[in-house]
Formats: sequence, C-alpha cells, structure tokens
Amino acid sequence: MSFVFVFLTVLVIVTTLMSKTIGRFFPEPPAPVATGNRRPPAPRQDDDVMVAITAAVHRYRRRHRR
Repeated sequence: MSFVFVFLTVLVIVTTLMSKTIGRFFPEPPAPVATGNRRPPAPRQDDDVMVAITAAVHRYRRRHRR
C-alpha cells in the first residue's frame, strides 16, 4: 500500500513539473482580437425540417395525453 502511495505522489510531482516546464518553454499564443462588429450570420431554418418537427411534436402530444 505504501508503494502505491509513493508512486502516486511521485507521479503527481512529475506531472506538475512537466506542466510548468512546458508552460515556460511553449507559452499559449494570445487570443485573436476581434475586429469590427461582425456577427456570424443567423442560421437559416429549413421549412421542411420545421414542418417535420411540428408534426412529430403534435403526434407525440396526441398519443401521450393524460
């Protein structure tokens, strides 16, 4: 049991040291700065999909009335 405890302790220490070393030599690149007021276009709603979803909900509610 003590072997497992020592092994896990060493594993945590080594993992922490590796993380700090990698963070020091390979820093995260800065986040890209958003330019302008561009917003992504709103997704188009396909009429056929909306009809199918509406029909499925209606059918479900009709079958599962209380």
